[in-house]
Amino acid sequence: MLVALEAALKMEISVTNKIHNVVKECEHDYHGADVFTNPILDEQHEGIRTSGRVQEYKNLVHGHSESVAMVDFIFDQKILKESL
Repeated sequence: MLVALEAALKMEISVTNKIHNVVKECEHDYHGADVFTNPILDEQHEGIRTSGRVQEYKNLVHGHSESVAMVDFIFDQKILKESL
């Protein structure tokens, strides 16, 4: 699960950087820049908050490496309840 979370985080950061590049290219096209900055960039920043989930998972696994399946279950339940 950790590998998947870290891969998702890398993709979110990559996409966010590409959006920043597009916004930079639109520096004189304010409407074009707004199209990206309002809803899309906010969604990307929310996705980057995945790093908190990565750390939460690492904290759960720390000291419980013999029961990773249980940690996965607890982590999944937290995500389903949106407490992460």
